[in-house]
Amino acid sequence: MLFTDSDAIPESNWAYELSRIYALDKKIAIVGGKSFPKWLKKPRWYHKSNIVLELYSLVNLSEKVISTVKVVGVNFSLSKKRLGNLTTFKENLGRKDGKLLGGEETDMCSKAKDKDLLVYFNPKAAVAHQIPTERISFSWVIKRMYFGGYSRALRGGRPSTFHKKRNIWDRIILPILAIPYTLGYWKGKRSL
Repeated sequence: MLFTDSDAIPESNWAYELSRIYALDKKIAIVGGKSFPKWLKKPRWYHKSNIVLELYSLVNLSEKVISTVKVVGVNFSLSKKRLGNLTTFKENLGRKDGKLLGGEETDMCSKAKDKDLLVYFNPKAAVAHQIPTERISFSWVIKRMYFGGYSRALRGGRPSTFHKKRNIWDRIILPILAIPYTLGYWKGKRSL
């Protein structure tokens, strides 16, 4: 099964590139791909932060096929046969009722890894993710960060990002973004 968002534009070889990775190893259960921005309004300075880009599901982990710990929902596939009864998404995660909840694909990756299944990334399986004008604002970034913390609390575990190395923009903005994330995390924990 292949997944992409309604605002994403897959490249012509997208489906092939996601599906071909399963032949590399019988334990590969989930494959994700690269997502790059198609800005519908000029990005701002804070869009240079890897942390902020990840909020838009913009990820490029490598220029080659690699094993990874998670994928992003805008661009991934899964093998129902290999996942078996793990092929379900938590219903309390994902967008609904105006809440920017997420992480249902991350949760599935965690479950797969717990069962010794593999998650892979193929940069040739690429989509352009359209970023609409209303999502360019800093207020949207703050709201998305809040729900990122909330979603993390619902999934359990510790916060993590794809980007282990921080750039200068991450270091500038992280103290600001930590506040809504922490508030969302606290609110999510209280809702459990």
